[in-house]
Amino acid sequence: LRVELGEIDNKISTFEEVNNCCTVSIESKLITFLEPKGGSSIDIKKLKVYLTKSLPDFMIPSHFSVLNKLLLTPSGKIDRKGLISQFKEESYINNKRESESVNTLQQKLICIWSEILKVPQHNVIHESNFFTLGGDSLQMLHMLARVQSLGIKVKPADFLRNPVLNALYLIPENQQIITETAIIDSYYI
Repeated sequence: LRVELGEIDNKISTFEEVNNCCTVSIESKLITFLEPKGGSSIDIKKLKVYLTKSLPDFMIPSHFSVLNKLLLTPSGKIDRKGLISQFKEESYINNKRESESVNTLQQKLICIWSEILKVPQHNVIHESNFFTLGGDSLQMLHMLARVQSLGIKVKPADFLRNPVLNALYLIPENQQIITETAIIDSYYI
């Protein structure tokens, strides 16, 4: 499938809250940098719904980064390399911060996703969407079976409604399992 970054940018730029945008591909993921109109904010959920009406799923970016102003080169063009560098640096810092707060059970979930999706563990974070990382329905069923072997209860229909990693441990009946694991982890440290 061929992804036209310009086509994505053209569609996003017609969204009422967007002043300027730039979509790039980083490690096979589409990332869009957004500059809001008049310094206001951009409703990302509303933008995603807007995009699903006219773009195929594989052309909808997996991440949106809202900036006050897009980086520009001295000639006034959007600085794609600068945006990519800034994003990678921020991702590294956020992943490092996030990995410091991950307990053992959460780390096991990250490992399961990483193995099944064949992606590096540092690409799997709390807000990662299973399908955006390349998962399909068969892989989902395999993943849910492994997750359930850890004692986490989740139905495929519930996961499909919110297919993100942290949803697995935010389900109310799983809170006891998460809390007990965190207490045991802190006891052995």
